[in-house]
Amino acid sequence: GIIQVAPGSNLDPDLTSPKTVNYVLRVVAIDSGTELQKLSDVLVNITIIDVNNKPPMFKDPGTVVIRENTQIGAYVHRIVATDPDISPILRYRIDSNSSEARNEEGTLIRHQEYDYLAALELNAIDGLLRVKRLIDREKVETIKLGLVVEDLAAVKGVQTASAILNILIEDENDNNPKFRRPFYRRSLTENSKNGVHIASIVADDADKNRTITYSLECPPEITDLIHLDSETGEMVVANKIDREVFAWLNMTVRATDSGIPPRSSLSEVYVQVIDENDNNPYFITDITNVTVLENAKVSTEVARIEARDPDSGDNGKITYLLDRLSSQGKFSIHPDTGAVAVADILDWEVKRSYLLIIEAWDNYQFGYSAGESRNAFKQIEVIIEDVNDNSPIIDVPEDCVTISEFHDARDVVVLVKAEDADDPAGPNGRVAFRISSGNEMALFMVEQVDYWSAKIKTTGSLRGKFGNYSLNLEARDLASPSNRDERVLHICVTDYNDNPPIFLSPQHNTTIRVPENVTVGSSIIQVEAVDADTGLNGDVHYRLKQDLAGHWRTFHIDDKTGVITLKHPLDRETQKMYEIRVEAYDLGIPTPLSTDLDLIIYVKNINDYEPQFMVDVFTVMFLEEQFPGAEAVVLPETIDKDEVDDLDDPPTQVCYFIVGGNDDDYFTLDTVTHELTTGKTLDREEKVDHLLLVKATEDCNTVPVNQSSFSEEDDTLLKVVITVSDVNDNPPKFTSRVFTGGVTTAADFGTQFMHVKAIDLDEGDNAVVSYYQIGKIHMTLTEGLDDMNLQPFLVDRLTGAVSLNFDPQPRMKGYFDFMIIANDTEGLQDTARVFIYLLREDQRVRFVLRQHPPEVRNRIDAFREILGNVTGAIVNVDEYKVHENHDGSVDRTRTDLYLHLVNRQDNSILDVSQVLALVDRNIEKLDNLFKEFNVLDTQPAQSSPIVQYEQAGTTLWLLALTIFLGALLMLCIALCLSQRASFQRQLKAANASPFGTTDSEFIRGPGGVPNTNKHSVEGSNPIWMHAYENEWFKSDESFSHTSDRDSLDENALNNEENTNEGGLALRNNENPYCAMSGHRRSSISSSVETVTDTQNAFCRESPIYQHQNPVPNNPLGKRVETTEL
Repeated sequence: GIIQVAPGSNLDPDLTSPKTVNYVLRVVAIDSGTELQKLSDVLVNITIIDVNNKPPMFKDPGTVVIRENTQIGAYVHRIVATDPDISPILRYRIDSNSSEARNEEGTLIRHQEYDYLAALELNAIDGLLRVKRLIDREKVETIKLGLVVEDLAAVKGVQTASAILNILIEDENDNNPKFRRPFYRRSLTENSKNGVHIASIVADDADKNRTITYSLECPPEITDLIHLDSETGEMVVANKIDREVFAWLNMTVRATDSGIPPRSSLSEVYVQVIDENDNNPYFITDITNVTVLENAKVSTEVARIEARDPDSGDNGKITYLLDRLSSQGKFSIHPDTGAVAVADILDWEVKRSYLLIIEAWDNYQFGYSAGESRNAFKQIEVIIEDVNDNSPIIDVPEDCVTISEFHDARDVVVLVKAEDADDPAGPNGRVAFRISSGNEMALFMVEQVDYWSAKIKTTGSLRGKFGNYSLNLEARDLASPSNRDERVLHICVTDYNDNPPIFLSPQHNTTIRVPENVTVGSSIIQVEAVDADTGLNGDVHYRLKQDLAGHWRTFHIDDKTGVITLKHPLDRETQKMYEIRVEAYDLGIPTPLSTDLDLIIYVKNINDYEPQFMVDVFTVMFLEEQFPGAEAVVLPETIDKDEVDDLDDPPTQVCYFIVGGNDDDYFTLDTVTHELTTGKTLDREEKVDHLLLVKATEDCNTVPVNQSSFSEEDDTLLKVVITVSDVNDNPPKFTSRVFTGGVTTAADFGTQFMHVKAIDLDEGDNAVVSYYQIGKIHMTLTEGLDDMNLQPFLVDRLTGAVSLNFDPQPRMKGYFDFMIIANDTEGLQDTARVFIYLLREDQRVRFVLRQHPPEVRNRIDAFREILGNVTGAIVNVDEYKVHENHDGSVDRTRTDLYLHLVNRQDNSILDVSQVLALVDRNIEKLDNLFKEFNVLDTQPAQSSPIVQYEQAGTTLWLLALTIFLGALLMLCIALCLSQRASFQRQLKAANASPFGTTDSEFIRGPGGVPNTNKHSVEGSNPIWMHAYENEWFKSDESFSHTSDRDSLDENALNNEENTNEGGLALRNNENPYCAMSGHRRSSISSSVETVTDTQNAFCRESPIYQHQNPVPNNPLGKRVETTEL
C-alpha cells in the first residue's frame, strides 16, 4: 500500500510537459478471498512541493539608448529575469568586472579615467536602471553593463545568472565649438595684393554635429578689407590695407555648429599690418629761432626738434643730422631725440648768432646707403645772449693822493674810471661806483659821472681829520648777479699841531694803595695819555714834575710807556702818603703842548694773617634726584686778624676752593659768594654721604692744590659733610621675574610654603613694600579642583609669604600661575609671575649637604640656578631641615634640602626617578656644585612609602594572576569532563549492533570482518559524524537525542539481544527500530543487502519515520569509512 516514486521518474514540475504539480491517483485495495475477491478504491491527491534548485535566467537585455545629460533620477530601462521556481527571491546588481565602456573612437575607458558605473544605479529589487549622475557622451559613448541576478531563496549553493546590457549614449548638442588656439596673431605687409593668405581658423566640436560655419564679427571698415571662408575658415586679403590707417586689424571670428539649437564660440584674431616706407618725414616743431646764454654748459639742450613719419618701425624711425658748416662745431643734435645741444664753449664777445641746418631722415641706419631713406630739412637761428661773465676793471692812482686837513668841502679829490667787456647796451656792461669800506667817518663821497667814470669828493671839513685814509673803491656792473672789482685808493690828509695830550687813565687825584713791603723796581701804576695830532705832533712822552716835599724822588716814570716804578724803599712808619705830578707832552713844532696829572700814593699795611674758619665741620643736606643747581647752601664765613686803617683798601676778598672729595664733580662752589650747589644729579642709592674739603684764601687768582686729608690745625680748611636725603624715586623690584614653588598634597590649610620678595632701594617709609595678588589664578592640568570657589592661595601683604587657602587632597594635581604686584607708599610698583605646583610627598628629592641651614638659605639661588641649567628643569625649594640620622638623632652640621623639579616644556613635575637619572647623567657637570655645597647624598624624600607601595602593587598583581590561572584550570577541567562524557557515549554507539539486521545479514556485513569496525560503512560510525558539517549527520544526531533516554547505545544493545532471541519475529515486521534500518539503507554502498519491501513499508508507516527528514545523498561525494578504534 506504499506509494513511491517510480524508478527513473522525476517529479520536477519544470521538467514535465505539461508542467504538473498535482497528481490524482486511484488506488484499489483487493482482499485475498478465494471465491470472490472484494476491492475498494480511493483517490489519492499528490501535490509536488517545489524545491528552489534552479538558477534564474535573464530575458535578453538587448540594447538601450540613453540621451546624454539625461536628468538625474530618470529611469531608463528595466532589467527582467525569470526563475522557474515557484517563490524565487531575485536580486539584481551591476557586475563591474564584466562591464566595460568605450569612447567615440572605440578606446577602452578605464575606470580611473571616468567612473561610468557611478553614473548608473540598478534597483536590486525591481531591476529598474536609473541615471545617478550626468553622463557625458564625449567621454563615454558605449557601455557594456555587466548584470548579475541572484536567487536568494536557493536552498543549495548560490544561484546566479549574468548578462550584458548594451547602452548607447545618444549625443546632445552640449558642447560649443572649440578653437584650436585661444587667439590668432598674424602679420601682414601693407599694400598686400588681394587673396594673400592671412590665417586658417580651425575649430573642433566634441559633439556629433561637427559641421562648423565661420563668420566674421568686426566693424564694416575692417570687414571690407578681409574675407573669411565660412566653410574652411581661411582668412585672405580682400582689399588694399594701409598701415597708416589700420596698424592692427582686430577681429572676432564666430564658429557655429549645426546642432539644434546651434552653439557657437568666439576667438580673437589680431593681424599686425607691417609697414612699408611710403611716407616722407615732416617737421612738427614750429621753431625758427632760439636764444641761448653764452655761458651755457656743453650738452645744454638749446631746442628739441621733432619730426614725424607716418610709417612704423625703422621706416618711421627719424634720425636727425646737423650741418657742421652751419654749426661751426658749436652745436650738436641727438640723432634719435632731435635735441639740439651746445657742443663747445660759446662766447658772445666772439660770435653773436648761428644759422643751423637740420636734416630729418627715416630708416637712416638701413636704408640710407641703399638710397631707400626719405628726408626733410629745416633751418633755425640760434642767438647768443650775453651773460655777465666779465668783471669791471677800475683805474686808480697807485700813489697816495695828498690833501691838507683844510681841504674845501665837496671839492674833487680824484677822478676814477672803469671798463667792462660785456654788452654796454645792457646792464652787464654798465658800471656803478661806491666806497665799500675805509670811509667809516664818512669823510668822502662818490659822484657818478657816467656808466664808466666817477669823482671822489670830500663830504665836509677835514679839520682835525689828518691822517692816511685807504678807501676800498668798488666798481660793480648792473647785472644780477653782478660782477665787481675792488681797488684801494690811498688819500693822505696832512696834520697841524693844535691838540695837547689828554690823560685817559687814571683819573686826576687818584689814590694808589701800595703795600709797604713792595720791592724797589716794582710797578706802581701806568699812566696813559693820547694826542689827537699825528706824527711828532701826536708823539706823547711822560715825566715827573719836581715838588717842594721831594716826593718825586721816591718814584721813577718811563718817558715813553708811562709806567711808574718804585725807586727807593717805602716805610709806612716814616711816610704813609706821597703826592706826585705827572706831565704828558708832545713833540710838536713849532711849540710842543703838555698836560699835568696829580696822583696820591698811599702805603698800606701788608696782610699778615690768612682767613680762618670758626668751625671744623659743616653739615649739609641735599635731596637726591634734583636738577643741578636746584639747591644751594652758603658756607660759613671766615675771620681776618689783620688791622685796617680808614685809608686802607676794603678787606681783601676771601675765596673758597674745593681741595678734596669732589673727584666726580658732583658739587660746585662759587669762590666769591661761597655758595655750594650740586653740579650733577645726586643719587642716594649710589652714595649717601659725601665729604668735601674747602680751603679759604685771599689769593683768588691761584687755585690751591688738592689735599687728601683734613687737619684740624689748619683753620683755612673746612670739612663739609653732605648727606643725601632720600626721595621715592625707585620702584620696588622683584628679585626674580618668575617665582616658582611647590606644595605637597599633604600640607595643611594655611601653610606658608614660599615667599616672594621685592627690594626697594629707597629708605624709610619710601622702602616699605606691600604685596598683592592681581588678576585671576589660572589652573592648568588640574584634577580634583573643579569645585574650588575661593582663591587657592593668599599672599601676605607685608612679608610676601604665600600660604594655602584650601585643604589639598591626595587626588589633586596640577599647577597654578598668577601675577603679583609690589607697591611702595607712593604707588611705584613692579609685577612678577608665580607658578605653584601641587606635588606628592614621593615627588620630592632630598639633598643632604654638610652645611648649616642658614648658609644654605643664603646661597640657595646659586644652587637652584646651576642645578636648573644643568638639568634643564625648574628647580623649586620646598623645605630646609636639620639632618636627621637613621637612628632618629639630629646632626646640626648637616642640612636636608627638599626639592622638586618641573619640566619646562609641559610644566609637569618630574618623578623622583627622573630627577635622580638626570643627576646621574650630569654628575660630571654637577661635580663642582656638589663640592662647593658639600653635597653628601641625593635620595628620594620618602623611600619607605615607595617601597611599601611597590610591594603592595606586586602583591596585587600576584593575587590577580593566581585567580586568573585558577579560573583557567577550572575551565580546562570542565572541558575535559564534557569531552569524556561525549566520548563515552560515542564508544557505546561504536560497540552497538547494526540496526534492523538479521543474523545472516550481520554475518555478511562488515562487522564480521576481523579487525574492522562493524559500523565502517558510509556515515555509520557516530565517532566520525562530527567531522562532516552537513544536515545528514546533524539530523541523525539530533534524532538520536530526541529520545528521553541516552537510548542510541542502549537501544542498539537491546536490539542486539532481541535479535539473538528471535530473528523470526524481526523478519515479521515487529522490529521497532526499522526506521534506522531504512535510513541506513539509503546511505550504504551496494555491497550491503537491503531489507524487504515489507519491512520498508512498515518502517515508513512508523512514527519514527514520520519525524525524520529524508536523507539526501552523501554530500561529500566519496565513501566514508572508519578504521579500527
